[in-house]
Amino acid sequence: MSDITTIAGLKDAIHNLEDEQSMNRKLLKEQFIETYELFRPVNLIRNTLKRFTSPSFLIDKLIGPALGLAASYLFRK
Repeated sequence: MSDITTIAGLKDAIHNLEDEQSMNRKLLKEQFIETYELFRPVNLIRNTLKRFTSPSFLIDKLIGPALGLAASYLFRK
């Protein structure tokens, strides 16, 4: 930030800082609302169920190990 040497420059700098503060306040409020919605019990349950029923979870956590166990069982016999 440059040095402020005039009253007009000071007023301009204050105005810019107030605009920045207003924008930051608005962003913080939006982030708070988004976080609040994310941590509501209904949304926590919904997101957990979505994660457990997603195809990548089923393949990575359930089907892959099950196939590995089945293959090792068959090769032992």
